[in-house]
Amino acid sequence: MTGIEKISQERDKQIAKGYTPGHDAAHTGKELVYGALAYINAALYGESVGDEDWPFEKEYYKYEGYEESLKKAGAFIAAELDRLNVS
Repeated sequence: MTGIEKISQERDKQIAKGYTPGHDAAHTGKELVYGALAYINAALYGESVGDEDWPFEKEYYKYEGYEESLKKAGAFIAAELDRLNVS
């Protein structure tokens, strides 16, 4: 599976959980970009993400390793691009 396919699969999982472009439209403070950044930092430095780095409730942060962090970061970026298209 290619990288873009893995990111797309992760984005599909987000949408199935209700994080649709319509839902994401409320996140106008770049929270989705900060979410991506948190997972990029997790990929770079390990699972330790400070509360100031994660823009959502702590319970929604799930560290599952390097590759999963990259997929989640990519999916958050895709979500932000989708949000821009809906707005």
